[in-house]
Amino acid sequence: MTLPPLLTQLVTQVLVLLFSPVAFPAGQLPAWFQAVHDVLPFRPAADLIRAGLLSDTHTTGGRDLVVLLARSRSRSCTRP
Repeated sequence: MTLPPLLTQLVTQVLVLLFSPVAFPAGQLPAWFQAVHDVLPFRPAADLIRAGLLSDTHTTGGRDLVVLLARSRSRSCTRP
């Protein structure tokens, strides 16, 4: 079964926003899903953006940057 491109885009955007700790605190996610978010780029990106915009109240560790760099490196290696 193949979904039309517009429907696929809508579904993936809803899933990203629904399960992303950008929209709500990651502490509200189940423990297993928090572990998944630790290696996905959404949470580290959100943490780095928060730390950059709200440096007085939010901090971030080097782990967030490492996850994003590793993710971008792995994606650039798979492109022709």
